[in-house]
Amino acid sequence: MLILGDYSESSPYLKEFTKHFQAKHPEFNIELIQLKQLKRFRFVEENFEENLIFKNPNGLINKLLDTQYLRSITAVFIGFFYFLFKAPKYELVCMQYVSFLYAFWIDVIKLKAKSITAVLWGSDFYRANAKFGALYKYIYYRSNSIIIGTKKSKSNFIKKYPKMTSKTFWINFGNDKLYQTLIDEKLNTNLLRKKWLEAQHINKHCISIGYNNRNAQQHIRIIRNLDQLSPQLKSNLLLIMPLTYPKDEAYKQKIKLALEKIDVPYLIIDHYLSEKEIIELRVISDLYINMQITDMFSSSVLEYMALDTIVINGNWLPYSYIQDNEIHAYTANWDNLTSITSDIIQNLETERKKLFGNREKIRDLINWNLLIPSWTEYLRIEKLRNKNYKRNRNLF
Repeated sequence: MLILGDYSESSPYLKEFTKHFQAKHPEFNIELIQLKQLKRFRFVEENFEENLIFKNPNGLINKLLDTQYLRSITAVFIGFFYFLFKAPKYELVCMQYVSFLYAFWIDVIKLKAKSITAVLWGSDFYRANAKFGALYKYIYYRSNSIIIGTKKSKSNFIKKYPKMTSKTFWINFGNDKLYQTLIDEKLNTNLLRKKWLEAQHINKHCISIGYNNRNAQQHIRIIRNLDQLSPQLKSNLLLIMPLTYPKDEAYKQKIKLALEKIDVPYLIIDHYLSEKEIIELRVISDLYINMQITDMFSSSVLEYMALDTIVINGNWLPYSYIQDNEIHAYTANWDNLTSITSDIIQNLETERKKLFGNREKIRDLINWNLLIPSWTEYLRIEKLRNKNYKRNRNLF
C-alpha cells in the first residue's frame, strides 16, 4: 500500500494509522510519499525510514522547492514522471489529506494501483475546494472510495457531490496519545498550573483560544467578544493562546495587539510543544473556545473535552459526533458567545459536573483497535483480495 500525505513527528496521525493498519494486515508493505518534499518512506518496525525519490545534484531540487509556486510546479512534474516510470505497482493508494496537485497524477497512479482512496481531513474539503474545485472534483471522480471523518461532513460532501454517494463513507480517526492518557495518567491540575503559570495567575479561570497560529482560528474576533464580559469577570481570567505553528510573526503580533487592548492577562505559547506538554495545557484550561471558520474532526477539541475542560464550539462546525455520542459541550454563534461564556464562568463547579462521562465516551471513539475494521472495509481490502477483481479505472 502507498500513502500519499505529509508526515512529521509533530503530526503523528499518519504513523498511528499506519502502525495499527499494518498490525491488522501484516501482509501489506507500506510506503509513504511526500511529493512536495520529494521524500519517500518505508514503514519498518513502527517507524518511517526516509529516502529521497530522486537524486539531488548540487541541491538543485532544494532550490526549486524554496518557494511555494516553484515547489508545486516541481512536484507536479517529478510526481508525474515518478509514477509513470519508477513507481512499483500497488494494491492500494491512500491519499491522506487530498491536495489539488493529486489531480495531475491520479491518472498515472491508476496505471499502477488496483484501487485509490481519498481520505478527507477537513480543510481539504471545506477550504481548499473553494480555490481548486474542478481539480478536487476530478480527484473524487477518479477515486474508488472516499473516506470522511464525521457523519455531518459526509452529508455536506454528498450534498455537493451527489454522484459520489455510493462510494463515500465516514469513519472516526483514532488518537493514541489521548487514548493512553485517558487510560494511564492521573494528572494533577494544581501541580501543572504551578508549572505553567505565574504565581498571581494560578487561581484564575483559564480560557484557551484556538489551537494554532492561523487566521482561520478567528482569535481576534474571540478576544474582542470576551472584552464585552463584565469587569468583575475579566479580573479573574487568564487567556491562553497556543500559537505554536505556523511561524507567522505578523499574525501573532496582531493577536498581541488585540490582547493589549483588553484588560485581561494572557499567556502566549509559541514554541514547540511535546505531546505531554500539549496534554498538560488542556488540563489546566477551565474553558476552551473553538470558533474556527471550518473544521471536520479536531483532535484538539476531543482532547479538551476528554480531559474535563468545558468546550464552546462554533455552531456552524460539523461536529455531529458530539451530539451523536451525547458528549457534553456547548455551541455558540457570535451573538451569544459572550453570554454563554459569562454563564459558564459564573457557574464553573456546576458546569464541571456536566462533564461526567465524557472521558469514557471519547475513549471508545478514538480507539484505533475498534476503528481499524471499518477502515479495512471502506478501503476495500476484501475486494482487492478477490481473485476475480479487475482493475477499474472509473467508479466502482
